[in-house]
Amino acid sequence: MSKVFCIGHFKTGTTSYSFAVRMMGFRDIHFPLKYAEHLQETGSVVWDDRPWDSLSNINEVEYSQCDEAYPDSKFVLTTRDVDKWLVSIQRHMSTDWPPRLKRLLDWRSQVIFGCPCDIEAYDEWYFRRVFKDHEEAVCDYFLHTDQLLVLPLESGTKMQDLARFLGKDVPYPKASATASPSSPGLPMMVEDSTKEGYPKVPVFLQFEEPVQW
Repeated sequence: MSKVFCIGHFKTGTTSYSFAVRMMGFRDIHFPLKYAEHLQETGSVVWDDRPWDSLSNINEVEYSQCDEAYPDSKFVLTTRDVDKWLVSIQRHMSTDWPPRLKRLLDWRSQVIFGCPCDIEAYDEWYFRRVFKDHEEAVCDYFLHTDQLLVLPLESGTKMQDLARFLGKDVPYPKASATASPSSPGLPMMVEDSTKEGYPKVPVFLQFEEPVQW
């Protein structure tokens, strides 16, 4: 069964992607904790613990396995100006994350960057190289297919481009659109989303289970 995978690095607009595809009717899970633990323990990208259509903020480097396990799937490479990404990733690595999340972020950072998610491990030259190498490798892998959309954060037509790629109409949110505070997940606003080409409304970032903070 085909799926949609967002395979951009952390801090490249993956939260906005998750919000956008959920508006289009996809069941996206953003950094699914159970899936991350499953992937860490088994190495398998196949996961049927709960219904889903899309995964984001995970599988950045497992795209070839995802392509094999879920034929004819779509892949979205979120990207942004590398200098701005370096600033953002430093903030990300400086954050005091809850224990379970920190453990998984350390593991993902080791897989992707070869170091824990800790600002003490940050190296600008190396992170810049990994960022560029990842984009080149993804584009090379999908070169002769129609399975990949490169989605720059700075683009003003991201919503339209994403909808067209996924065969959906561009959704128009209600002004009061928000999720119940009792929903499992993290309350957050998609910042500057109007400027980025996304509608700007409060959202709850959905996880597959309540997260203990």
